[in-house]
This record gives sequence, structure tokens and C-alpha cells, in this order.
Amino acid sequence: MNFQEIAQYIYRRTGHPDSPVTEVATRIKQFINARHREIMTAEGMGDLRQFTFEFASDTTNAEYALPQVITRIIAIHERTNDVPMFRMTLKDYRLFNADPSSFEGTPNWYVELGQSAVAKQPSDASEIFVVSDAAGDTAITPYLEFVQAQIYPRNITRPLLNGVTAVSADTSVKDVTHVTDFYLSAAAVGDVTLLEDSGVGTELARIKIGDTRARYKRIALVPKPESAVTYFVDGEIEIRDMVQNTDEPLIPVDFHWVLAEAALHDEFIKKEKHEEANRALNKHLNGVKALKNYVTNPPDHLPVIGFSRLRGTSRLGPFFPADRIIG
Repeated sequence: MNFQEIAQYIYRRTGHPDSPVTEVATRIKQFINARHREIMTAEGMGDLRQFTFEFASDTTNAEYALPQVITRIIAIHERTNDVPMFRMTLKDYRLFNADPSSFEGTPNWYVELGQSAVAKQPSDASEIFVVSDAAGDTAITPYLEFVQAQIYPRNITRPLLNGVTAVSADTSVKDVTHVTDFYLSAAAVGDVTLLEDSGVGTELARIKIGDTRARYKRIALVPKPESAVTYFVDGEIEIRDMVQNTDEPLIPVDFHWVLAEAALHDEFIKKEKHEEANRALNKHLNGVKALKNYVTNPPDHLPVIGFSRLRGTSRLGPFFPADRIIG
């Protein structure tokens, strides 16, 4: 079932026409999206959100920004040196590696540095520009919060975007050192990019079509890479609201009805039909139990397995025997 089909199921069950008034359609679609998030963030549902992203390191940076779709890191690995990557706390990172630029090698650890509105900060005190890749984006107001000259917190409300022509956030401010937030008054038709120094300068952030702000998860590799290597990040993707009629939930197709019954319950409550609401709620709760079992207990699942029982490739080099199963 896609977004439209779920909504129409609820319209019909609750006595609304297939094309109800805007108020009803908006409310029911909000119920669907809210319930979708509730189901997908329940314990055990993480496997349905797994996603693998690739990024390339370089020899000049220890810190990197992961795309907005990743909300939680499960693991990071690289296949060039076959070196396992372990998580390090930020506190240990600062104690162990006070000057990241002075410590190079093959990374064994990664550190989560939190969420940021930009993928990278200005390389020096700079003027900041904003541009869209859609000519029609001329009625959107960009907002910028930043630190000026390393000291002074400021914010700028740029009057309007000018489509594909880059505009300065403020021609009188040429010493932005840190950007703390960047967002739009409404979703744009195209991608909106924040640039350093000029309209073709280094990209600091990008707000994608349909969004009003950018979010990046920042990490550091320890030590700083001494060569360019491709890293693979296993993570959980964010739960996006369904907007288009053809959007589908992240829930397996056979369990879409579980989401429909949850939102149906909410609409019955709104219409004060409590008996029908209770029936929908019971079906939803039973469906959630079945869904959790479906996700967490696949047919080939081994309930208890230790790492020592896994057959793998030795990471100790050619002069050591390969890993063996220990009985």
C-alpha cells in the first residue's frame, strides 16, 4: 500500500469520500506519518532502517560529514587494509589525540562529533553566499546563524533567494568563522547551497529539495588518514514523512495494514467512535507483535552465537593461521 492507498482505506472506513476536504486529508495524513514514525522507532525495528553509505577519506582531513539520511551509526569498516574500526568516545579522543593533524596513519577508530547544520566550516574568515539550482526559487528566505571573527554570535535574514544567481548573506559581513545554523522559510524547488567566499566557492552545506534545513552527522577518523581510502558506514536511515501519493512506508509490504489500522484508530477517536477505535487499536497492537517477530526472528536466526564460533579471515597477516571455529 502506498501513501494514497493507506489514506483512502481510512477515508472509506470512517465514512469520508475518496477525495475529502483539505482539513480531513491533512489530518489523516498526519496521523499516518506520526504512526509510521512510532512503529519504526519501536524496539526491534532498527533492522528495517539499515543503510550502507560510502565516503572517501583524504590526507588533509581527520573530520568528515556523513549525509543527512544517516541518523545512527552501527559500524564503519574499510576494505582496503581490512582494518576493523572501533568507536572511541569524544573525551578519549581529546585526551589521546589533542592535535589530530599531527597524528597520521591507518585509522582504527572513529569518533562521533555530533550533528551539524553544515558539512564543513569556512576555511578562514569569509563572506557567505547562498544559491539555488532552480531559477524559480525567488520567494524563499534563507536564515543564517554564525560566529563572526571567532567571537561574536550573529544571525542574518537574507531577504530572498535569487534563483540560480548566488547572493551574499550580507555584503558587510566578510569574517564568518563558524556557521551554527542554516535554514529556509519554506521548502525550495531546487537544492539550496551555502558557499564560502563567492557564488562558486567551497560548498559548506546543501539543503535538498523538499527540506528546510540540512543536518549532517560529523565523525573523526583516528589517526588522520595517511592515504585516500573508501569507508563504508552501516547505519540507520532517518524516517522521512511520506508526501507523494506513491510514497511507501519503510514497513514490509505485508505489514502495511498495521500502519493503516493505527491511523484508523486515531481518526475514529477524532470522530468519537470509540468502539470502532478500540477494534482498530487491537488489530494494530497484534500486528505490531507479529511485525516485531517477523523482523527479529528470521528463519535462519541463531539465537546465541559467540564471535569465537565465526569463521573469518585472519587479520594478523600471512604469517599467522586463519581464524578457526572453536567448538
